[in-house]
Amino acid sequence: MAISVAMKAHLAQSATYLAHLWKIEERPRELPIHWSATGLVNVVARGGYLRKNAGTDGTDDAAARSISGLNGDLYVRFTTQLDGTVYFGLATNNAMAAASSINFAIRVDAAGEIRVYEAGALKATHGTAAKKGDWLRVQRVGTTITYWHNRTKIYTSATATSSSLYCDTSIVTKNATIQDAVFGYVPTVITVTDHTRKLTYSDETYNPLPMLPTRVARSTGLKPDNAELTHILSSSGVSEADIVGGRWDYARFEFMTVNYLDLTMGVAQRMVGRFGEFKIDNGRFQAELRSLSQPLSQDIGDLVGSLCTVRRLGDLRCGLPMDNYSHETSVSSASGLTLTVSLSPAKADGYFEYGLIWFRTGENKFYEREIKTNVGNALTLQRPFPFTPQSGDLVTVIAGCNRTLAKCKTFANAGNPSTTNVENFGAFPHVPGNSKLLRYPE
Repeated sequence: MAISVAMKAHLAQSATYLAHLWKIEERPRELPIHWSATGLVNVVARGGYLRKNAGTDGTDDAAARSISGLNGDLYVRFTTQLDGTVYFGLATNNAMAAASSINFAIRVDAAGEIRVYEAGALKATHGTAAKKGDWLRVQRVGTTITYWHNRTKIYTSATATSSSLYCDTSIVTKNATIQDAVFGYVPTVITVTDHTRKLTYSDETYNPLPMLPTRVARSTGLKPDNAELTHILSSSGVSEADIVGGRWDYARFEFMTVNYLDLTMGVAQRMVGRFGEFKIDNGRFQAELRSLSQPLSQDIGDLVGSLCTVRRLGDLRCGLPMDNYSHETSVSSASGLTLTVSLSPAKADGYFEYGLIWFRTGENKFYEREIKTNVGNALTLQRPFPFTPQSGDLVTVIAGCNRTLAKCKTFANAGNPSTTNVENFGAFPHVPGNSKLLRYPE
């Protein structure tokens, strides 16, 4: 952000009236949406991906609905492709393809025009604002529904709802797609200042709480800036349990320097990035601050090996319909790494090995953990949840896959149920590995 002339003049005279603002946003807890096979109409569905492959071009006769419906605070989000007209949003349980069946929908077309519809009625037009790769989301906090384009709120609904809501879609244009569709938990945002009183900047209130970065390293070009934040664990919203549980890992932060006597001068210094490694010592925490260019220094790619590289069962590359492998139930008891659920009938021993469990209610809402193994309804986790699971918490348990070719052969193919899912197997089990190179004659 550019420094105004007035701010430059102020800085040249004195730094007495400077205050620092921190805005810290919890890392999003997001889970890919699994589409209900019974709700698919004229679409191809793979993980959080949808494409209209049948029906009439220009007619809202293609749709899909999520398997799960959720209560409480949540949002649904997808990434725009601008390859046609699509509707995306939240709805009560229905199996209709028409866009008018979506209670709260955000619409985008190939030109990037964004509109808000509720049960088929136009509520707002945001203009031709969307670009390919932008995020659009529909969110509920309390009973209030809001609509967002990237980080900008574009409309607040006048209709309140506390009902269980599903992700619902409708696609108008042939071959148009919805990509990276996820359910998310509305993140907590902390706004604090090192000033002695509250400050309001850009319609946000910053409460007094000293928090300054140390060991700041600023760079030019694409080299990453780095800094370290040291602060006392307190009731400010950052607790030891949250840090250990990973709640603030890779959280987004924004650090700004302003003139607290005249906030209209703008920002004198601004740093935006994400938290890195945390350390806890003697009632305080240290957090590494990484700039937005830091990911450019990381290697990205897949390794060739005998184990499938898909990230999770049923994702975009796996393509497995999850109706029969996603099980909604509740917690009956928990002790350490063992968590017992109330599935009836109980699944066979080992059914959930390498599977996932995520919470739909309670303190652990939208947190997920990998399952090491199971004996009936008793699940042993790879690592604990950040908060102790409570009896009655609603969870979704997903069947496991050890990512071997033999396991993939046990899953039916979505397009041809008489065959297996091997055509989507993402590995190379027959490529010789190090063991072949190290062999020698007996």
